[in-house]
Amino acid sequence: MKFLIHSLVASVIVFSSTVTWSQTQCANLFAAPTVAEKVAALNLPVFQNTINGKAFPSILVNKNTYPQLQNILQKTLGIVVIHQTGHGNDHGMLRLGDFFIDRDLPGYRARGEINNTGISWASVADYVSYAQLTNLPYNRIEVLFDLSDAEYNTALAYQKMRRAGIVRPDFTFGTDTNDKLAPTRLAQGGEICFSFSCGSSTRSQIYEIQNNLRSLGVTDVDSFMQSAAVKAFLDKAKAKLLTANLTWELNADMMTTVPNADGVLQLMKIKDAAAKSVALDWVVGLSLTQDYQQLLQTLNVHNSSDFSNINSPRATGVLVYDANVNVADFLSIEYRSVGAFSTYAH
Repeated sequence: MKFLIHSLVASVIVFSSTVTWSQTQCANLFAAPTVAEKVAALNLPVFQNTINGKAFPSILVNKNTYPQLQNILQKTLGIVVIHQTGHGNDHGMLRLGDFFIDRDLPGYRARGEINNTGISWASVADYVSYAQLTNLPYNRIEVLFDLSDAEYNTALAYQKMRRAGIVRPDFTFGTDTNDKLAPTRLAQGGEICFSFSCGSSTRSQIYEIQNNLRSLGVTDVDSFMQSAAVKAFLDKAKAKLLTANLTWELNADMMTTVPNADGVLQLMKIKDAAAKSVALDWVVGLSLTQDYQQLLQTLNVHNSSDFSNINSPRATGVLVYDANVNVADFLSIEYRSVGAFSTYAH
């Protein structure tokens, strides 16, 4: 039996102050079929919802369906809530392409963490196989966003920058184990899992990074960031991050070997060897955090421990990671996934 859904076309929010940025980021966004349109052609369990007058596909993701979805989800982002009733709380993370990206206590991640950041990357393919094998009871509910190539690269560069520890916000829920002596630690703009997944702390982080650049002698941060030397460096820095291996190439000193780095350091009049890496990290951290914040504003993502981001005009569907439900029960109007803070229902 084929469960077909209607084609969806999401509209784009363009803020008046960011028209140029949005036009660049969203160029040709919908030239290719959307996820919803692609899924409509597959023999997959899909329940069609209507929310606020808009049709949404609700797609079951498990070991059997993910192989058909993997290529479709390559250039997409998801805001994820994990229902953890056994813990008395739920958990937030995001998915970018093939990976779940999770934020928790630095140094306490069992797998997928490097540089003691508390950020772990986990293969979605490995997760769905493991969940099916162990009958994992914690469902993951994801609000899905289609991205243009430029938007995907914005998100990927930012997340790799964070994985490298180029900037290091505190984790402020429970015991904070972040290295207080790390030179690129941010004392403000701390995160918990939900604020990390939704990027709701980026404004405070940007403000602090700007102040750190001022403390290094950059009196006009905006003009400095728009200078030819900085722009040339940032182009190479972003390219390096986008192509870097997820493990051994990502670290807080990787910017010192980027072409055009010397031009930035000369502009800042920084000669001390120990200060060079930190100065370059603040420059990269500011640029990528600003880009990522702008992306999330364009997607209209807001801080949430439930699925209210589905109200964004850019949201295109819901992925339900449930290893235990059969297809008939998933397609039923009675389907529920119950968490500590929220319940997802068809």
